[in-house]
Amino acid sequence: MTQDSSDLDRPGEGRPGRALWEIPGAWRFPSPQELAERFEARIRRWQAGPVEPLADVFLFENEVWIELDLPGVEEGEVSAYIEENAVWVEATRRIAPPVPGALPARLERPRGQLRRRIPLPVSAPSATLDVRLERGVLRVRILARSTP
Repeated sequence: MTQDSSDLDRPGEGRPGRALWEIPGAWRFPSPQELAERFEARIRRWQAGPVEPLADVFLFENEVWIELDLPGVEEGEVSAYIEENAVWVEATRRIAPPVPGALPARLERPRGQLRRRIPLPVSAPSATLDVRLERGVLRVRILARSTP
């Protein structure tokens, strides 16, 4: 049986009994429905504004400790301040491939602007902040100043 070039243009043709592309199940192409759902989820995230990182808050007699998850954020990309009885944390997470030339195949962690407002249980206009970024966790310690 001879094969002309027109047979090679049709999907599934060219090699009888064998697919042209053999892709493992984990790497299958998404269905049109899955693509539409992913696109809608991205649009909702963009419309919502900056991502709010997860936080834990601990109260003490004269202190408040806040820990926020900021994986991949560099120290110079974070700011924390008190405004209107709340702590504001703002950060930027950039996409950085693990090695030069690596192409992203999946990006699920939030990137871009990260912003979180955490209300304080009491007024703290004269409080001081101690801010430290350690291994992807931002630790904010709010110390109440004693009044004379």
